[in-house]
Amino acid sequence: MESKVFALDQTTIKKLLTIFKLVIPDFQRNFVWKKSKKEQLLDSLFRGFPIGAITLYEDKNAYYIIDGLQRINTLNQYLSRPSAIISFERFYHKVETDIRNFLEDEQLGAEAAPLKKCIKKWYEKLDTLYEFEKVSILYSVLKDGSTSIAKRFGHLELVEKLLDILKAKIEIAHDDISLIIYRGNKEDLPELFKNINTGSVALSQYEILQSVWNDYVLDPQSDR
Repeated sequence: MESKVFALDQTTIKKLLTIFKLVIPDFQRNFVWKKSKKEQLLDSLFRGFPIGAITLYEDKNAYYIIDGLQRINTLNQYLSRPSAIISFERFYHKVETDIRNFLEDEQLGAEAAPLKKCIKKWYEKLDTLYEFEKVSILYSVLKDGSTSIAKRFGHLELVEKLLDILKAKIEIAHDDISLIIYRGNKEDLPELFKNINTGSVALSQYEILQSVWNDYVLDPQSDR
């Protein structure tokens, strides 16, 4: 009987979502998490708490998600479109004190209200993986703001300072994540799916078998 091969590895969330060719089994558990559950996961990550290992099956440079589908879906949705999970008001509440200090340091206190509108527009328009890292996106929104905002933020250095403040409340700083990679026989996957997944939300044998053969590649836009 062929031995089962499992390997332990570690990567970052960014590499997992942008470099790994992740293949999602096609069954309904794909979208069962409610928004509150997704918020709990993100809260854990923002606080530096571990969220458990992701189990993948490696086959021809593709990685089938055996366990961790909901976590990966949540991370993918959040980093593709943060406002879909974390509302602007909740985001701004986290960053408000830093923005206030920034405005005071730069003697821009009078611009608080129009700047908030620009930040709201920027935040709610983010819709691409790690787009929040691009200074050009924020610069464009500020240049299209009120006359005073456009004039005040004409210098890229000031925009970069503001972006650093905003990024700190969006990006996941502690993003190391553990992987369990299975490289055994693909015929064993139905039993592996069953053993891992039926402890949480029960799957029928049909769903388990279906998930092995019907799959699709992770798409940042798949939650739309």
